[in-house]
Amino acid sequence: MNSLSQNLLSSFLSLLILDLAFAGPDGLTIKLIHRDSIESPLYPGNLTMEQRVVRLNQQSKTRMEQMALVAAVTRAAATNQTLHTNVKHVPVTLEGSFYLASVGIGPTKVAPDAHYESYYFLVDTGSSLTWTQCEGCNPCFYQKQPLFAFLRSTTFRELLCDNEGRCDVGNCEDNLCTYNMAYGNGAVTEGLIASEQFTFNSDSGGRTETVDNLLFGCGFKQSNFDFHQPVPMQNEIAGIIGLGR
Repeated sequence: MNSLSQNLLSSFLSLLILDLAFAGPDGLTIKLIHRDSIESPLYPGNLTMEQRVVRLNQQSKTRMEQMALVAAVTRAAATNQTLHTNVKHVPVTLEGSFYLASVGIGPTKVAPDAHYESYYFLVDTGSSLTWTQCEGCNPCFYQKQPLFAFLRSTTFRELLCDNEGRCDVGNCEDNLCTYNMAYGNGAVTEGLIASEQFTFNSDSGGRTETVDNLLFGCGFKQSNFDFHQPVPMQNEIAGIIGLGR
């Protein structure tokens, strides 16, 4: 194996063993799962050394393309160039997304068995909206886990427009705050802005951390999402965590 391949493989293995976490402004830490980790639902199985090098090389190339698109969008915003009225972001492709996070939403179960539903979310540093598919969505992309049953959640609250018909987040429609997120590859999600209790796996000794009243998108229309999984009907990704800002 040449020196370039060895360096790529070394970087790949470092990503897998790194105990990585995203730290929020309030001290919240979220355990991030590398897509090729054995903990990931996307775990590719036992690959040869050459397959791992090729895989890392493709991931790195796609990630660089995404970073270039982020820079282009940032430059356009800084120079007041005209953009689509809805937020435009870089493509959502699994090749360039290295990490997932396990997220609990709810609780959606009533006492005495009250607990949250667990989902895997794709971590996207090119967007700022966190969202998941909600029960009743049409169209939706296939996910193995049941859709989020927001009507059964005891902590779900729709975000209402203010007295002047405006929303701090999203747009106002029929006195409810809504969102329309268009990504650079043509993928689109639409739905309601709401607050909910989220539970994240922490990197601190296997603990979980709970955040109340987190604003998120409850998606009712999803189209053109392709997570490039070998068996689409086994997809376990239910949404996206936007860490762009």
